[in-house]
Amino acid sequence: MQSQEVFERFYKANHEQFIKYCHALTGNHNDAEDLASDTLLKAMENFHKIRKPESFTSFLIGIARRLYFNKLRRNKFWGIFNEQDSKLIVSNSTNPDTSLEIIILYDCLAKLPVKLREAVILFEISGFSLKEICTIQQVGLSAVKQRVSRGRMKLKHLLQDQESVPLSKEKKNENARIIACQ
Repeated sequence: MQSQEVFERFYKANHEQFIKYCHALTGNHNDAEDLASDTLLKAMENFHKIRKPESFTSFLIGIARRLYFNKLRRNKFWGIFNEQDSKLIVSNSTNPDTSLEIIILYDCLAKLPVKLREAVILFEISGFSLKEICTIQQVGLSAVKQRVSRGRMKLKHLLQDQESVPLSKEKKNENARIIACQ
């Protein structure tokens, strides 16, 4: 069997988890697609380096993770990110209430420290097991459990703080525009 066919077979088995991971990591559909395509290109180029077929998921997530964090590091030296414009690009696939909740969730996720955010995304959104997260993050099981637990607690507090803050008129109008664009 050709290397490309084997790669496709392994990728199809991990596609859904991988896409969820990319989307949760970037918080943006377009960036998630870019990250996924860049990762697949790198993975195909280096597929011959995999020693164990069962490590394909970790191989794929590891590449995505490195590409994402390298991009973050490089972007520190670039222009200003316009967060208001990025919030106007919302998926049409959900209802307005859910879209607002997702925006709030991703805003709160972005406020978490990187290691906690990644652990929560991998476990809660992408559905990876704790052992798989150990392999991806290259830390012990207790460290992953601690990161997931602390990440959940901080996220819970951030979300509770978000609920207690009433929306300003400007924020309500912005949210109404986002929902109207859907």
